[in-house]
Amino acid sequence: MRTRSPVPGVATLLLAVTLAPVAPSQSAEERALRQAAERIDAAVEQDLRAHDLTPNPTVDDATFVRRTWLRIGGRAPTLAETRAFLDDRGPDKRTRLVDDLLASPAHQSRMVNFWADLLRAKTRLVRQTSGEPFLDFIRRSVADNVPYDSFVRAMLTAEGPAHARDNGATGYLMRDLGMPHDSMANTARVFLGTRIECAQCHDHPFDDAWTQRRFFELSAFQGGLRYTDIGLFETELGKRLLASARDLAGEYGDAGQRALRRFGQQLAVGISGSGAAAVALPDDYQYEDAKPGSFVTAQVPFGQLADVPEPHRLGRLELRRLPPLARRGAIPYADVDSRAAFARWLTSDDNPRFAAVIAARMFALAMGRGPLEPVDDLHDDTVFPNPALWSALEGTMRAVRYDLRQFERILYRTRLYQRTAAAPPEGGDEPFRFQGPAIQRLGAEQLWDSLLTLALDDPDATIAPPGARAEPVYARFEEIANLSDTELAARLEREVLRYADPEEYRRVVARERREQLAAQQELSRQQREALREQAAPLLKALRDARRRQDQREVARIAAELAALRQQAAGGPAGARRALARASELPSPAPDGHLLREFGQSDRETIEAANRDATVPQALRLLNGFVDEQLADPSTALSRALAACSRPEDVVETAFLCILQRSPAPDELRTWLPDLRADRAAALGDLVWTLVNSHEFRFIL
Repeated sequence: MRTRSPVPGVATLLLAVTLAPVAPSQSAEERALRQAAERIDAAVEQDLRAHDLTPNPTVDDATFVRRTWLRIGGRAPTLAETRAFLDDRGPDKRTRLVDDLLASPAHQSRMVNFWADLLRAKTRLVRQTSGEPFLDFIRRSVADNVPYDSFVRAMLTAEGPAHARDNGATGYLMRDLGMPHDSMANTARVFLGTRIECAQCHDHPFDDAWTQRRFFELSAFQGGLRYTDIGLFETELGKRLLASARDLAGEYGDAGQRALRRFGQQLAVGISGSGAAAVALPDDYQYEDAKPGSFVTAQVPFGQLADVPEPHRLGRLELRRLPPLARRGAIPYADVDSRAAFARWLTSDDNPRFAAVIAARMFALAMGRGPLEPVDDLHDDTVFPNPALWSALEGTMRAVRYDLRQFERILYRTRLYQRTAAAPPEGGDEPFRFQGPAIQRLGAEQLWDSLLTLALDDPDATIAPPGARAEPVYARFEEIANLSDTELAARLEREVLRYADPEEYRRVVARERREQLAAQQELSRQQREALREQAAPLLKALRDARRRQDQREVARIAAELAALRQQAAGGPAGARRALARASELPSPAPDGHLLREFGQSDRETIEAANRDATVPQALRLLNGFVDEQLADPSTALSRALAACSRPEDVVETAFLCILQRSPAPDELRTWLPDLRADRAAALGDLVWTLVNSHEFRFIL
């Protein structure tokens, strides 16, 4: 079943290119990057010639800066960022912008959104399991530029408590709690670009290679997977919990047992079982090659794996010696580290799809369209629209050794990326030939984060350091894990009330909440008083500046007031969640939020986000947003426009803020008479028109 690279020679050549040697000179590294980009361009341009097509012309600086910020940084640039690029006269300013953005918090935010959509990462994973440690693992991996193969292996082999510090990788398997076969199907689709989920119930109807038996042979690598950290009960705390179980059962009966299970779940939820290399076929298995319920052993579907672990069937005595939680629902096979073996096979160079699929995904992220659509439906007989491009991308990914940031540096240095965008063919039957990148509607996160640039001077200041949002989860886990005997007894007694005396439990919880709220309100009152004293002279100065019609002074004072308001809300990465980058908001955002209305994924299925236009979207932008931004003198947009004295400067600034370009002569002529007649009304109309334009809502 091995899927070979369509043009092996290209991949072989690329593997010889070392893109990041130890301490390279800048010029040598840049030459290597350009050479790799040239191979991708050559594959695209050869295909264009074969189809009698010509490449599109190169875009101007205004289009480039907007496109690059949206593609790499996940948002439009601010007014200051736009002007800095347009005023730069350096011949290498496009390359510098790319490299600076790839190393920026903006890019990290963009990639956190990308992985959250692909891996279905949520703020709340399942039941009493927080998703913040998993999101923290993603954030740290992106910030540290962990190689993609290491990133994937960490998720596939993670074990231990899900809420423990530095163990967020367990969230990948916890995402499919109690459904290891679904987890394997999702793994094949995400990392191999192969949809095998239907083979879980029957032979694949369109791909003869994927029989139901072959699906379970692959799933056998995760045989014996348990969604509980059984190691907990080998610790001192675990032993005390087991002792408490006997006491609670004797005193409170079922209520005591339920309380202990709920309390213990906060500690015990996690992953255990290194993989037994064996799994049972379903009871309704209908094919003649095996009996229903019989065990099959782990086998890879293509490529090579020399060290497939040999399953070890447990005897009755061995089964009895297992810890109680390990015996519950266990299969009669010992752990033999088959999950680690599977991870090695999946991420190895012998696997023909691993490098190609992530390369295709990153290419689609940069160019608005994949080299194959969709990129996650590969078959042995897949016909590639441009085999040379597919092979060049796969080879480049292997050459950089899965350094995704380095791979992006290559993509953004191609001539293809800098060309005028092209509209994808309608209907989807005709392949896209990449005369330029594909015109693409903004994703929900890109739109939201771009709107933030009209409200905040630095939207990226709202990005919290990795670990900040998961810290309360880690702290709670560590607090419980370190309870003394007296504290443990008090916690369990409180938890028992939930089941033994629900009314008393509600009273206790309500009293605790009132005490917490009172403490928070007193702290907030003190902070507001302090900030009010600081704001009073500024408000007086603002009124004086408005009477003098000193627009620059108005803008300066409004900026100081905006900083005070941000401080009052808890700082840029604190409680001011209403105006924070999408990666900092709950994942996914709640129903009714602008992000959800514009197609943000619900994180229930792989890549569930959509960019489809809807009527509610239009109404959301048409009504309210512009008025809010212009009515508040502290927003970045209001202050930028207030600093403009001439109508010509107002139009110029509005276009640069929203579309990152100067107005054309006819656009300037259109707006000047209205601004001279009634500046306030015309300003609202101007901003409203630009925000609701196709130019704002698309990446061109």
